[in-house]
Amino acid sequence: MCTSRISGTTRLRNGHPRGLKTLASVSQGLSFPNAVTLDGEGNVYFVDGNNNALKEWNASNQTVSTLVSSGVNGSFGVVTDGQGNFYIANTSTSSILKLSDAYLGLPPNLNLGSQAGTDSVTVLLGASIPLSATSDQAWLTITSTANGVIAFAFQANTLLASRVAHITVMGQQVTVTQSGDVPVNLTTSGSNQSTPWGTEFPAPLQVTVTDANLIPLAGVAVSFSVTSGTTGAGGTFSATPPMPILTNASGSATAPTLTANGIAGTFTVTASVNALTATFSLTNTGSTYALASSSVLVGSAAGTCSVRWIPASPMVSGSRHSIP
Repeated sequence: MCTSRISGTTRLRNGHPRGLKTLASVSQGLSFPNAVTLDGEGNVYFVDGNNNALKEWNASNQTVSTLVSSGVNGSFGVVTDGQGNFYIANTSTSSILKLSDAYLGLPPNLNLGSQAGTDSVTVLLGASIPLSATSDQAWLTITSTANGVIAFAFQANTLLASRVAHITVMGQQVTVTQSGDVPVNLTTSGSNQSTPWGTEFPAPLQVTVTDANLIPLAGVAVSFSVTSGTTGAGGTFSATPPMPILTNASGSATAPTLTANGIAGTFTVTASVNALTATFSLTNTGSTYALASSSVLVGSAAGTCSVRWIPASPMVSGSRHSIP
């Protein structure tokens, strides 16, 4: 049912006139087009001679795309086998060129969660094209390349920041972004301890930060703050190290030294990581006093003397009481 126009006349087919029309979406931007062919889906392939390109007109969306942008100048014949391979008669080089078309079946970007797992990229290849792929990051490894599928495995990302790897297939790249890990759990150490007022708490206050799988997270910023009790009991952290405190490789952060204030009673310390919190309960105890001597000798005459009370804990002054 094809027709052609010769010297401005219309050729008859089965006794009926058949006219030609120009495909506007194909003709724009072409220079000396030649060597045209099509596939079973109605897509048209042709050499754009002076632009040194092999192009495709897609029948479904009626747009033109460039398949090859160099190396096909002087080509006057093209054919496809329907499996993604093109054969081009290149007059300028007196050779037959073979183009094997391949494209990735997934978008060029993939997003992964922070936990370890597996995934795959589907690739549609022309016939007889070996499939191979590489990764540029150690945390993402290619596990197989078979039947047009590139399978890969990836390790858990225990860092807070996201990270990027690239899978390269026949010169094309898929960018794979793995999200950073998220703190989920705070475990405390050092709660429910006491110390006399004015003294340092003996055990350090510590939290361990883990993710949903209880994997410790390093580099997490932890802040510690004091909330005074109903009696006014509280404490003060040392200025060093400055807060927030970053968790170490084991996911642990230790608060600066905490010193009780001069008021007895219970108070709390809160460790915070973003919206996560954990609470320590602490108690300041009153100082215990003792007499400096269990007895005192006085004369028969009237007079005054004093008895000295000595605190059992440091930083509390003694007191004097007069005996008539």
